[in-house]
Amino acid sequence: MSIRIRFLPHPKGPNWSAGRIHNSFCTRQPSFRSRRDRVVIEPGVSCHNCKFCYQGRYNLCTRFTFIGTGNRPGALCRYIAHPMHNCYKIPQHIGLDDGAMCTGIASAIHACKRASLDKNSKVAIIGTGFMGIAIVLTCKMMGIKNIFVIEHIQRIDDVKAGIIQLLDLFASIITRRGGQIVAVNPKPGAIAAKLDEVASREIDIRGVYNVGQ
Repeated sequence: MSIRIRFLPHPKGPNWSAGRIHNSFCTRQPSFRSRRDRVVIEPGVSCHNCKFCYQGRYNLCTRFTFIGTGNRPGALCRYIAHPMHNCYKIPQHIGLDDGAMCTGIASAIHACKRASLDKNSKVAIIGTGFMGIAIVLTCKMMGIKNIFVIEHIQRIDDVKAGIIQLLDLFASIITRRGGQIVAVNPKPGAIAAKLDEVASREIDIRGVYNVGQ
């Protein structure tokens, strides 16, 4: 007798909002009063029991998981189970489509906080996708006027070095001495740096992963 094991499709979709919630939300969470309350979610799930979670930096939790990736199903389905403390009620005047973008906008705000920007900062943003545009809008809301946006470039030909990668471009050309580079959710192997350029120009490099405190 042979047994065939079939794996169900793995749903994708990390960013979502919901128009109807389970009854248990109304009984356990005072902010939810009706099953028709609409919610937006934080897709990252942490253990809430490590030092990073206690510090409020749950995105650095060693057991941090993201819905739609790994072994946690995403939101491209009719029903989904998600921790109650990762759900936030949204007002009626905000649509579900707009609510689904809250996670990306929160990541942009976290990136600007990590960069310690103020209205006198000069900001160069590489990438014109959703995250790049969200960071531009966040900078404008902070009153920053000197914003430069560059289309994403994988590799650039350089007369002396041949081919340099994205972070090298920032370190040697764009970033001023004593400035800083903030890498927002970079893909593995997408960036590399010449540490001698970074060190000699005293450039700080900061990473941003998902949504912070």
